[in-house]
Amino acid sequence: MTARRRFSFNTGPPILWRTSRRYLALAIACVLLAIGLAAWRYSRAPKLTAWQRYTILGLCVMPFVLHRIYGKLERRVRADWQLSGGRLCMDCGYRLVGLSQCGRCPECGAEYDLEADLKHWRDAGFDRPSSDGTEAPDAETRP
Repeated sequence: MTARRRFSFNTGPPILWRTSRRYLALAIACVLLAIGLAAWRYSRAPKLTAWQRYTILGLCVMPFVLHRIYGKLERRVRADWQLSGGRLCMDCGYRLVGLSQCGRCPECGAEYDLEADLKHWRDAGFDRPSSDGTEAPDAETRP
């Protein structure tokens, strides 16, 4: 039986967890703003006008929209990671193909070590890509 992993915003590469923190904070702010706007408006007059109802509805729907946007970002990073053979900067997502195993990212200036960074990519659910750019199966899933 595998151990249950605890959820943490600090697992995986920073390009993903920094963005997930921002989207979560924005989603919570939208919901709290919608609740506050509804409560404030209802206390002044029980009947809401159409634009007030649609504003509150829009703020409540915003977390779902943000979730879709974050999903697209994660799929793009995953595709870039596979295409580059696992050679991506963890901070900005720059493809490090053709550069040394250790060094500084030419895009953002962050230091990288591809072997050490592999742990963070694995924590995010990425696996070591094979030489043809497709994901290789985990050692546990091999027959």
